[in-house]
Amino acid sequence: MKPKSIEMKQILFIILCLLSAISCGVLSNNNHQPEDKKVFLGYSKDSLYEVNYLNLRKRQLRELPKEIGQFTKLRGLDVSNNQLKEFPDEILNLSDLGFLNGEKNVIVGFPKNFCKLKNLVNLNMPENKLRSLPDGISRLT
Repeated sequence: MKPKSIEMKQILFIILCLLSAISCGVLSNNNHQPEDKKVFLGYSKDSLYEVNYLNLRKRQLRELPKEIGQFTKLRGLDVSNNQLKEFPDEILNLSDLGFLNGEKNVIVGFPKNFCKLKNLVNLNMPENKLRSLPDGISRLT
């Protein structure tokens, strides 16, 4: 089903994020390690953006909506096994992001200034169509 408007697309993305958070089964904001799959989830749209780990793997996503940039508390993001071609520039708003798993997509590159994600310590990108790595990638801790 293709969203008919930006608003519908945003609603569908929020629903997808809610389903992802619920499927984790643990409601906490204490630990951002991906293997723990812990999240904080409230009951309002604003609280949803407090999620610190988001599992969107195997969701048949062709694009990551720009609204991902509103998840400013995100520390771990798994978008593996989708059909993503790129990350939106809004991913640069995720200044706390420490883990990004984008394996098994069709990603060809990264947004300009990708290395501004100073907390990124684990970038997993095998099985993509990367043409080059972002400038400054070696400076990431």
